[in-house]
Amino acid sequence: MMRGRGPTRRLAIVAILLGLAASCASTSAAGAEQWGWFLAESQIDKWFVLQGKATVTAAQGRFTAELYDHAGARVATLEGTERKGVVEVRLERHGTDDIIRHLQGERRTTVFREERRNRESILLSEPGQLPAVVIGLTRDTAVR
Repeated sequence: MMRGRGPTRRLAIVAILLGLAASCASTSAAGAEQWGWFLAESQIDKWFVLQGKATVTAAQGRFTAELYDHAGARVATLEGTERKGVVEVRLERHGTDDIIRHLQGERRTTVFREERRNRESILLSEPGQLPAVVIGLTRDTAVR
């Protein structure tokens, strides 16, 4: 009888572990927040500007954002770190021959007490460079 219990018990443990792993993965994906974004790139005598929605995940010092245009196409990926409100990321633009860029900025929160909401904003640029690329992220949250 003990032999029959061993494989069954192991199977149950494996099933529980797989369930926990799936739950953690879906919770992690669900932890992403929706933000608005813009990207401004300097060109000869003008600025080229894109905007859309972003999926932002910031947890345990990691910062990731997927930027999508109005049609839902992924335009860029930001990956890096956030420590004490300072965000440092690597920018990879999709569908272009643009180089990988390294951007830095700060997360700021503006409190609108009367409207009972907060606005988080992050403005990223290339440190020590003329602003060839600037990215802004923003979202509003209700205060209860």
